[in-house]
Amino acid sequence: MPHTRDVSTPPDPYTPILKPPRERFPSASELRDAPRLRSASTSAVPRNLHVSGSKICPSKRHSVQLSPSSLPSSTPTAIRKPSISPTGSSIRRPRAMTVPNGRPPAGPSPPPSPSARALKNLDPKPLLRSLNALLDPKTQRIPDFLDVDHISALYERDMMERDQRDAIKRQVRAERAEGRISGHDLTVFGTSLREATMYASTVAVLGGCEHDLPIVVVSCVKELCCNSFQTPPPGAPKPNRDRLLALISDFDSEPYFGSKTTLNSADDLLEIYALLSTYLFALPDPVVLPEIFEALWAWCVVPSLQRTDFLEDESALKTLHTATATDVCVRIAHILLLLMPIPNLSLFVYMMGVFKRLPHLITEDIALAVLAGKTTKVPTAKSVCDGRGERAEILLRWLSERWDVIFKALFPSSEIKSNVTVSKIKPPSSSSICKVPRKTETPGDADSDASSVHSSSALHERLLDVTMDFDSERDTVQIQKAKKRQNRNAVLNNRTGVDSPAQDRSQKPVKAVSPVPPSPSPEPERTMSYDAAIRRISALEREVERTEVAMSDAINETFRAREQVKDLEAKLRDATKRPPVLELALDPRAADDWHAVLHSDTEALKAQLGNMKKERDAALKLVDEIKGVIN
Repeated sequence: MPHTRDVSTPPDPYTPILKPPRERFPSASELRDAPRLRSASTSAVPRNLHVSGSKICPSKRHSVQLSPSSLPSSTPTAIRKPSISPTGSSIRRPRAMTVPNGRPPAGPSPPPSPSARALKNLDPKPLLRSLNALLDPKTQRIPDFLDVDHISALYERDMMERDQRDAIKRQVRAERAEGRISGHDLTVFGTSLREATMYASTVAVLGGCEHDLPIVVVSCVKELCCNSFQTPPPGAPKPNRDRLLALISDFDSEPYFGSKTTLNSADDLLEIYALLSTYLFALPDPVVLPEIFEALWAWCVVPSLQRTDFLEDESALKTLHTATATDVCVRIAHILLLLMPIPNLSLFVYMMGVFKRLPHLITEDIALAVLAGKTTKVPTAKSVCDGRGERAEILLRWLSERWDVIFKALFPSSEIKSNVTVSKIKPPSSSSICKVPRKTETPGDADSDASSVHSSSALHERLLDVTMDFDSERDTVQIQKAKKRQNRNAVLNNRTGVDSPAQDRSQKPVKAVSPVPPSPSPEPERTMSYDAAIRRISALEREVERTEVAMSDAINETFRAREQVKDLEAKLRDATKRPPVLELALDPRAADDWHAVLHSDTEALKAQLGNMKKERDAALKLVDEIKGVIN
């Protein structure tokens, strides 16, 4: 039976379309042992013709023995009914129906499978340029979270190894189909996604692209979604340990890696969920890389929380949560996800589809495994300090609310039925996110970039041409928009108070468009209640306290470092009986760059502290006014 799909009901956009396995071609021995056919027409036997007592004759043309009862009652006209000969004689096999060109007639063709393209990683340079244009230059900078050189190195490595990885995948899948063991003692649990997807993955079509997903994840998710898995309450029995260990052994051993394992979904739901969470927590790194996690939190989630923490109106909150493809935070999240490696991006997109189907899993361990990894399973000092496990749920909820728009931006060719309002403006694609002329790289530029791997001047040189061109282009666009808005407002002002266009043309002279645009009306100030003001003030005070504590800690560290330097100088003076002479060989260009970075960070902190103090003073003044009105 050909692999067909019911096209009457459109599939869920988050449900992957598993590609059917290819038919195994017969081996050379099977072809050698098979009987030879006289022609192509003799191989096509009608399905309604039942052959019994077949016998291959030693002659050149093969024939079969047929009994009269084996023939159908109604025979097609194009098939000649063979005459029954005496026992011992043979008749020829009937020919199949043919068309004038000699080929069998074409039956109803199966519906075409959806065309899928290979998912390829994109050049990070235009993505970083677009990201730099979206960020606030005063408070948000790319080097704060992302290592540009590391991202470029990962992209170049994937480009060089793409053909080799594809060849390895084809070879391993062919060996798996034949049941052969490679002998390399391969495992899945505890292995990185980049390695495991080469020999223990299956191909699924999601968003019009082919994704290589781990077999264990696809098998577990299929059973959990089909049975609408609900997490057990705290007092429920735990999964069967022996059954869980058996499943782990099946999905962690060659040659099938669990592809032939049958999961009894009715009885093993707890074990299946435990198997999936065990695999995700066993990954060396979380699915979402730590630097991408921190960038999403600082550049996407925190600005959204700052805009909604003092609003109490439900309609205002609903308006702010309605995401569009032109929102800055959504575009930043789209670019950050494109910077992830292909195996991580595929698995994250697949798991986000699971969270959209089963929203209650956002608060479970499986969500922490996707975003924070094993650092939340075994807490360390670093994970406790950064609070990644506590922030994972908030970040996942933020992404889930805007996932329809982000998914459509990641895969523009996919059609999604969603309630989220999408602007008609085309979302930034991977290749044309920022239409800025690229700078031609020369071998000399490559050498200079390689020599300044960990210097901020390298990043400045890479993004200088982009930012200058983008600023000039943005200024030009803003000037054009201002002129159009100015002409439109002038025309509207001239039409105000006129009874009809005919009277206006006959009685009033034509007025020239004023070059000065009308002054915009001041926006109404947002008002907040007394409780909201108190909460806002307390939040600002806590932020000020945290800033003061951080500054005091930095000052104490500086004094301790100075004391250590003095102690070392004293020890060196006692050892050599002469004053120490320290010679520092530092590139003046790098020193200037680092001084500029430190100065900009200091100025940014001072500006933030000043703004926070102004907000606190304004809030205190508002509280005093409210108290005066109440009294």
